[in-house]
Amino acid sequence: MKTLLLVLSLSFSFSALAFFNDVECDGNTRGGQRAVIEIERGFGGSMRGARTIVFGARGTNPVETRYRVYSARRFGSRIEFIGDSGFRLEVDVWPDQAPRWGRTYWANFGNLSGLRCRFPNAQ
Repeated sequence: MKTLLLVLSLSFSFSALAFFNDVECDGNTRGGQRAVIEIERGFGGSMRGARTIVFGARGTNPVETRYRVYSARRFGSRIEFIGDSGFRLEVDVWPDQAPRWGRTYWANFGNLSGLRCRFPNAQ
């Protein structure tokens, strides 16, 4: 009975960590709307998904778009996330060589520039 309870509690613990955000970005569009971009990785790191949310004037009428992210490539201090439907997020982690916890980095996404990004699970 104890073994069964232990196995059940561990399975719930792992499922609670099934999705966590790799990258969280926010900024403003040229029209003054707020934009949020999140890239999340599934448990085990195999599948990635991204979602963008653009809020209308004064936070009304949010428009959410979901993408599949296929790769994350490194070029020096830049990390580029590429996905379907033209998804391309480029984060510059300079002066660091790898993302660090608690740091904020600049990023570009399509026609949005000046996004502020964080890596909440970085070391």
